[in-house]
This record gives sequence, C-alpha cells and structure tokens, in this order.
Amino acid sequence: LGITATGTSVGGVLIPGLVSYWVVSDGWRVAMDNVALVTVLVVLPIVILSVRGRPEDIGLQIEGQGHDDGTPPTPEGGLTARQILTRPAYWYLSLALGTLFCAYTATLANLSFYATDLGYRPEQGARLIMLVALFNFVGKLVFGYLADRLDLKHVLWTGIGLVTLALVVLALQPPYLFIVPATMLMGLATGGVLPVWGAIMARVFGLISYGKAMGLMGPVLSLTTMPGFIVIGRLYDLSGSYQLGIGVFAGLSLLAALILLPLRLDESA
Repeated sequence: LGITATGTSVGGVLIPGLVSYWVVSDGWRVAMDNVALVTVLVVLPIVILSVRGRPEDIGLQIEGQGHDDGTPPTPEGGLTARQILTRPAYWYLSLALGTLFCAYTATLANLSFYATDLGYRPEQGARLIMLVALFNFVGKLVFGYLADRLDLKHVLWTGIGLVTLALVVLALQPPYLFIVPATMLMGLATGGVLPVWGAIMARVFGLISYGKAMGLMGPVLSLTTMPGFIVIGRLYDLSGSYQLGIGVFAGLSLLAALILLPLRLDESA
C-alpha cells in the first residue's frame, strides 16, 4: 500500500508543473484539454492493463483463504452497510481521520501564505509545498514498511503525533530554519497515514468489505474536513495572523489521537 500510494506524491509534483507550463504557454483552456488527453491516453490504458479487482484474476487467492484442492474461493457476501455503520471502529476511524485531515489540509492550503505573512519571500513559501510533497513520498514508503512489522494502531498514532508536533512548531511562528523541518515532518507523517489507514481498514472490515467500508467513510471524512478552511480563514480575519488557527489545528490533531484510544483492530470491532 505504501509503494502504491507513492503515485499520488509523484503526480502531485509532476502534474502541477505540467499544468503551470501549459497555462503560461497556451492558456488555461488548452491546459485543461491537455490534462484530459493525458488522463484518457496515458492514465486510462495503464489502469486497464494493470489493475485487477480480485486475486483470482491473476491466479492468486485471498490471503488465508482457499479450498483444500487449491481452487481459490469466490469472494461473496461481506459486511452490509448497516453492519459497517454500526461498528464503533467505523466511527473512531472516520472521526479521528476526518479531524486530522481537517487540521492538515487547511494548514497546507495556507502554508505558503503563512510563510509570506511572516515576511519570507514567495519562493520560500512555495518551497515548503514542494517539501511536503517530497516527504509525503518518503512517508508512504517508511510507514508502509512499518505497517507490515509493527502494531498498526501504534504506527497510526505515531503519524498523528508527528503531525501534532509539526503544527505546534508552526504555531510558534519560528524562524524559517525551524519551519522547514516542521514542514518536512508534517509531509512525512501525513503521507505515512494513508497506507496505514488502508491496512487498518482491511484488518477491521475484511478484504471483501474493504471498498464498501472506504466508500461509506467518505462522507464523514468530507464533512469533518471541509470546515477547516473556513475556520482558519475566520481566525485569520479575527487575529490578523495564522498563529491562532494553526494552534487550534494542533489541538484538533491531538484530539484525533485521543479519539482512537478505544479502537480495536479486529473484524468484530
């Protein structure tokens, strides 16, 4: 999962650069046409040729399952939507991750403005965004590796703890010398949360119900994430700086860790 998730980091670095080049050279309409062409002519064929929906499509069987004669089982059944929604683990994960994403995404969206607000050059602010993308890539590999070897809940807590630490440092409005490692730490941790989240979902809800559980979690994540952009903007208007907003988000990140305290990583959770 960690290796697979690095694709979003690579795309997060390459695509904005391509779009910026196309917008400057040919305008935004041509840029959007080019993005559509890349999606249809490059991305879609790769998906069709490489992505498979079930292990038996490539001669494998679901891990830990199978018949004595070696015939792979046919995935059937799984949890119903009601069973997923009534599991406490669904709500612990949804609310904890939604709270974390609320703090992280709103901070990231204002990171370059935060730097320039402190008196640093625009290019220094843009460099912070690039550092987040780069260390997102590293974090997915590192945390994906750890997820195979350590307790998943502890690994997720580690990621949330590092995000909290990074936000606390940023809220102190330190010199740029300290903003850079805090940004790197935030990128590392938030990138690492993604593969760990996926592994926990498979553990708690089972492989057959994985997609359904992830889909049902989407609305809760969206509803808890979106207010962060309004909150940081409003707090900036009231205080004249990003310090208060980022401080609140550090508290929200800590709250996310506390929400996970009763989470049990088994399929009856």
